[in-house]
Amino acid sequence: MDNDELINKNDEEKLEPEQDQIDEPSQDAIQEHLEESENEIEQPMDSTTEEPSDLHIPPVIKEEPEEKKMPDWLRKGLIFTGAGILLLLIGYLISFFITTVPSQKAYQTVLQELNNKENELNNLHAQFDQVSNDLQDTQNNLDRIQQDYQTLENNHQQLIANSEFNQTLIDMKYEIGLARFALLNEDLLSARQAIILAREQFEKIRILLDADISSGIQDRLEDIQRIVRTDPEKALDELRTLSENLERIPLK
Repeated sequence: MDNDELINKNDEEKLEPEQDQIDEPSQDAIQEHLEESENEIEQPMDSTTEEPSDLHIPPVIKEEPEEKKMPDWLRKGLIFTGAGILLLLIGYLISFFITTVPSQKAYQTVLQELNNKENELNNLHAQFDQVSNDLQDTQNNLDRIQQDYQTLENNHQQLIANSEFNQTLIDMKYEIGLARFALLNEDLLSARQAIILAREQFEKIRILLDADISSGIQDRLEDIQRIVRTDPEKALDELRTLSENLERIPLK
């Protein structure tokens, strides 16, 4: 048994180099066949047959770089950051449509109302100015009317004064005429009474006459009143002269 095992072992040792020699060419042939197959696959179907070259250069196979994967913590951080930004954007939009938009509408409404009130106030100012102008015109008209009334009143008073002056002057002339008539009829009593009444009428208009005329008439009346008892003829001449002087005084 020991000899048989030894023989078998020697046979196996002889076969192993031969098997290695057989295996090495086979592996080289297989590798070369695979490379030719890859070259045929990489060439397009419609490509022309390349000219044979003396040297066969195997194609260089470029290995694609392995993509680096993003770390999980960075990927999660970006996701959370994007989610936070999205939530903030959603919150801003909700706040914008809930608060900002109504506030803007309310502001526009208040602004419109303010503009309307301002227009109304401007209209009121314009109306007030118009009323003030009308009131001023009315006041001016009233002042003018009052001035006209005052002028008319003054004219009326002047007319009354002139009328009284004229009436008094006429009454005085009348009394002087009665005194002359009484002296012509030798009625000394009636003549003295007429002279007294004529002097009373003169006192009413004395301040309205010129000073020289007033003084001359007053002196003549006093002389007539004094001599009417003692010298009726001279008193009659003085009355005639006084009557002529009174006729020269114009009526007003």
